[in-house]
Amino acid sequence: MKRRYLLGAASASWLSGLRGGVAQASFPTQPIRFVVPFTPGGSNDVVARLIGEQLSPRWGQPFVVENRPGASGNIGAEAVARATPDGHTWLLGANQIFTTNPHLVRAAFDPLRDFSFVAMVARVPVVLVVHAALGARDVRELVALARQRPGSLTYPSTGVGSSQHLGVARLVGENATHVPYRGANALMPDLIAGRLQIYTGAVNSLLAHIRSGSVRALASMGTDRVPALPDVPTIGEAGFPDAQTQIWLSIAVPAAVPRPIVDQIHTNVAEVMQMSSTRLKLDEQGIEVAIQGPTELEATVRAEYARDGALIAKLGIRE
Repeated sequence: MKRRYLLGAASASWLSGLRGGVAQASFPTQPIRFVVPFTPGGSNDVVARLIGEQLSPRWGQPFVVENRPGASGNIGAEAVARATPDGHTWLLGANQIFTTNPHLVRAAFDPLRDFSFVAMVARVPVVLVVHAALGARDVRELVALARQRPGSLTYPSTGVGSSQHLGVARLVGENATHVPYRGANALMPDLIAGRLQIYTGAVNSLLAHIRSGSVRALASMGTDRVPALPDVPTIGEAGFPDAQTQIWLSIAVPAAVPRPIVDQIHTNVAEVMQMSSTRLKLDEQGIEVAIQGPTELEATVRAEYARDGALIAKLGIRE
């Protein structure tokens, strides 16, 4: 299902005091179409709306946030890759679109060729959880249980090759059964009900369920502990440093967008993301501000593309 959200622009009189030195006279000249290639309510959606709400009055143009889920994010990504390269169509993409999907999904675009990478904007801490009824109190017990009962444990994801899929697969390989869903909101009821046993997901979507006792947190999948879960070890502390999994969110535009526009978007988005009010709102959602510019982000994409490709080949994962 596709949804659009219009984030209104301020009046011209009020705006005149905000635009000085911020936007070039030639850009933007029309509303910004901000494509989120996942279902509404997730981390991508939250960040896209926040950016749109902040930039709309600065630029004097509305932002239309358009949810276009499907094909592990590729449907929305393709819409942006094929858009007019004038800087008015953006993708708020998770790293899987650029670094894992190309190894798994045949697409009508090449993420390394058909996009200009504008800015990394955020990271979403990932937590490994199990259903409360599962007899695994730490990561080692979980891995051992999966080996003892190969195929009997199940874990969901938002698609083949997603961070949720690879996060568990790095730990248990083929000893547990992967069950793909169309989105995080769709899988959560089955996880809470115990029809699924293992999950690696964004902390902002899991924290309430961890606190209620429906699921048990075993590890933070990043290099640092999650501030909201200070007693939960990192996956490295739990003895599995090679299983680190991260979700990062970035803005990309069609490859032929002129570099001055790419640089302007990065500069203005970075300013918005570094505002204390932005950080506070994202902290409440369990999302961390993380800024990279076009050159650094492209290097990050290419390095992770190679790492994920090697893992997918090793595990024999297929779409």
